[in-house]
Amino acid sequence: MRNFYNKFVQSCINLNFFKHIVSDSNIESFKFIFIVILFISVIVGFRQGWLISEVTRDVLDWSKNNLPPLSIKNGILTTQAEQPYFTAYKDFPVFLDTTGEIKNLETEESGILIKKDKVLYKIGGMNTAVLKLDKVGKFEFNLQSIKQMKKNLAIKIIPLIVLFMYIYFCIVKFTHIFLFSFLGMVVNRFKNKGLNYKEVLNISIYAFSPVALLSIIFGLAGLQNTISWLVYNIVYAFYVVSAIFYISPVAQVVTD
Repeated sequence: MRNFYNKFVQSCINLNFFKHIVSDSNIESFKFIFIVILFISVIVGFRQGWLISEVTRDVLDWSKNNLPPLSIKNGILTTQAEQPYFTAYKDFPVFLDTTGEIKNLETEESGILIKKDKVLYKIGGMNTAVLKLDKVGKFEFNLQSIKQMKKNLAIKIIPLIVLFMYIYFCIVKFTHIFLFSFLGMVVNRFKNKGLNYKEVLNISIYAFSPVALLSIIFGLAGLQNTISWLVYNIVYAFYVVSAIFYISPVAQVVTD
């Protein structure tokens, strides 16, 4: 772990470091990046999972006083509530109608319509999405089930979010690594550095470290947006290009 920490820090603050890793095995470099992505996933995923669990808890608390008991069996929803039933969660309309009187959400910018055999939902004027209740299985929604759902909510949600984040980041970050490795090959050819693709790929892998650090900082601060993604790409390109510029044609044989 000390070796990992040293590599991570050095790849963020020391361009001279890249001279020493160009000849490393790609397998070792990929091991390094898998651990980096795991750290990002755990830290950012924990925050996001906690926020989602708190929002879910708030929705469940609201549901206790604003939604009638519901039962789903064999894909059919039943309730004793008088219908059509209407309520709202923080100005987000919620309709319950198993009679068929309300057909859709066409007149609503956002909202949820719970029907006899499906749930329609729309957010911000986007296309209406549909969830068929036959995919839900048997389900009871009442005070007792709400109490059970709230129990250890964060413990249930956070691991799922972390796992999702890890899979998502692996796909996205490896795509970035390979794309920026081609940028590195262009710079390598332009500057006549004589590096092969394996060596440039190592640079692209370790040049992701400062981007990972920024991703953690921005993620914890809740600053993930279009501007942050632009910053990531600028920083990534800077490190890849600078590292290749910094390496002299003979320096690629330097080892620890």
